[in-house]
Amino acid sequence: STPDAPYFGNGAFYGPYTATQAKRAGFFSPVDPPDEGESVVCFRRGPHWQLRGKVVEVQETTSDGLDGLRKGEDGVLVTVAVEASNSSIGGTSTSCQFEGEMIKAWSTFLAPLNDMEYSSICTTHEFQASRFMERYPCLNVVDADPISKEEALDRRNKRKARASLVSWLASLADNDGEALDVSEENQAKLLEAFDSHHEAALYLYTTHQKLGPRICLNTGQDYSLYYRALNNTLNSDLEPNIGHAIPLIQRMIYMLLYDESTGMKRLHAGGTVWKGDTLHPVPLNMHKLREAHRLHRIIRFRQFQSTTSDEKLAEKYRTREDGRGYMWRIDIPPKFWGARDIRSISWKEGESETLFPCYAAFYVVGMDDDTCHLQAVARDTDLTNRARRHGLHGSAVDLLDY
Repeated sequence: STPDAPYFGNGAFYGPYTATQAKRAGFFSPVDPPDEGESVVCFRRGPHWQLRGKVVEVQETTSDGLDGLRKGEDGVLVTVAVEASNSSIGGTSTSCQFEGEMIKAWSTFLAPLNDMEYSSICTTHEFQASRFMERYPCLNVVDADPISKEEALDRRNKRKARASLVSWLASLADNDGEALDVSEENQAKLLEAFDSHHEAALYLYTTHQKLGPRICLNTGQDYSLYYRALNNTLNSDLEPNIGHAIPLIQRMIYMLLYDESTGMKRLHAGGTVWKGDTLHPVPLNMHKLREAHRLHRIIRFRQFQSTTSDEKLAEKYRTREDGRGYMWRIDIPPKFWGARDIRSISWKEGESETLFPCYAAFYVVGMDDDTCHLQAVARDTDLTNRARRHGLHGSAVDLLDY
């Protein structure tokens, strides 16, 4: 460490760093420490790495130089009660052996336990443990039930999605479980848009239909717009939202993967697309990306991912809220099954939008503090690769319990 960069040993940084750098990367800081009772995760290298728990005490003190802050420097020392964790970040978890113990860490080593925010990233293991996985009724969870042309023309399939939309809107709750009041007027507008379009579930997603006023600046907790509310239903993975929305979500996935008029798979032409996020990935998600890159493992986005072939447009979206933002570049192979160019049905023209289904799979080609380069791969890649390493064969659904 140095007088100018007094902190050292945080796994998110390659060397000494400042409190300002920590805050910009999504960590707590001396001027913005965690509150008592807040859930946090520790990023200090060593035995406390990735321990999770609740804050029990926050105090200002002077460092003795032994715990990651230069001797003589003032900081905020946080006491955390360790809790058990089912996390598999990096393949291991040490929380269980420390469960119930108290650990101390400077505020800049701690991050909020908020990896299920907007553009939430998960591993295949977390995908398999999700409520979405439990609820998804398709025989193969990385697919959508193929249907015949006759079934595709049966309006009952659309009515199931409509009924799902109605029940989801009626029972919608935020991440804290507080009921959201979607006015009758807004519900009527949504249903009118749904009833007036053939591929209604996808069309509705592309609109900026309002559910209510925006009362939270955090995108991961914003349910004011239809598409954000649906994505945050997936990101939070909480009941009752996810249960009510599943038929609607499955309808969307089917229309992204199949041509409803023929029942044939839709293949994307391939190319490069971009996505500009106004928010930088939280520390836990940045760590998942780095580990996936280092170990050549799959990462998945819980939500639907809207992308564009126009890099300048993505850059405009990245900076639209005057923040640092984050840019995603995604390479799509030719004749790819797992994404759809939806410009022909999109509400907004000229965006050349490609939409990926929820829990789509990607390899991390490279990344830095401002951008991440991904390669789109088949949705069952991690499941089948894992089985082949152990000499197993079969469909992805056969291997889900392995």
